[in-house]
Amino acid sequence: AVVSTQSTGKGSKTEIAKQLYEIDNVESLPVIRQLRETFSLGYTEVYLPLAEYLLEKHTGGSISLWFPKLLKLLAEMPTEKTEEMLLALSGGLKNEPKVLEKILAIMREDKTKIKAQASVENYKKAYIIAVNKKMREEIVWLQGECEAAGDNQTRDFCKKYLEHNPQSEE
Repeated sequence: AVVSTQSTGKGSKTEIAKQLYEIDNVESLPVIRQLRETFSLGYTEVYLPLAEYLLEKHTGGSISLWFPKLLKLLAEMPTEKTEEMLLALSGGLKNEPKVLEKILAIMREDKTKIKAQASVENYKKAYIIAVNKKMREEIVWLQGECEAAGDNQTRDFCKKYLEHNPQSEE
């Protein structure tokens, strides 16, 4: 099977990784890691579909079934790539607040948490994070996101914050 995948493109290699993961998601991780390294596939290209599959398969079920598996999957990736993957995962969790909460809990960077909240249209929660951490640049970004989404109330909060907290001159 590996020989035939060399000529069929990266999508099929990612599909093979997903199939291996479906069989046994813990025991197949070393094989998937080797597949990724052999074919020079990106971390997100391989592990994001696996994480999406994991969440899709277990959404609505017990968090204890999928959360440890997600952590093991994230452990396969460099730290800087985990934030990128968690942000990508959070975008599809608008109707899954408990799952989103778990994903946010393992994010390390506040900037990523703000973007994740905005990706599911939780603009007020994103605003609260940004204000609590005094992240002016993110508030400017969030104001634009709120404007585009039609969330006038949060946009006005951002505007007032920016008016009362002008950029300091250094």
